[in-house]
Amino acid sequence: MIGLTAMPSTPSAELMSHRASRIDRRNALMIALAATHAVVLFTIPTAPVIALGLWWNSNTISHNFIHRPFFRRRLANVLFGVYLSLLLGFPQSLWRDRHLAHHAGVHRRLRLSTELALESSLIVSLWSALAAAALVFFVSTYLTGYLAGLGLCALHGY
Repeated sequence: MIGLTAMPSTPSAELMSHRASRIDRRNALMIALAATHAVVLFTIPTAPVIALGLWWNSNTISHNFIHRPFFRRRLANVLFGVYLSLLLGFPQSLWRDRHLAHHAGVHRRLRLSTELALESSLIVSLWSALAAAALVFFVSTYLTGYLAGLGLCALHGY
């Protein structure tokens, strides 16, 4: 066709680098919403905010991330999974395995992995630090909101 130039058969290093780091608009929005969730959680740390944030994020951002990871590089996806694990208080690798087994119609089984161990140990460390710094808040607000959020997730899934 006149006026169109063909792409070279071997992409340049610059083009390959751009493709490797590019994030589409939908994924960029999900990443921004995950960051906004953290800001709201730190700004308004109440049980209803914790519960609604856990329920909303698990069923939107985390759910989409499970089905279609946001990044092209595995390390970036692992790090974002760690971030979601800390934000939601639930290991994303465990949630991913459980959810994908649900879609496959098979019985889920616990799959031990380095990723699960990392996410779990970071959550336990965060919760331990939070409990040590503010035990009353941790028990009366955080855990109450967390359990209510898990209840909302169960209700949503039912």
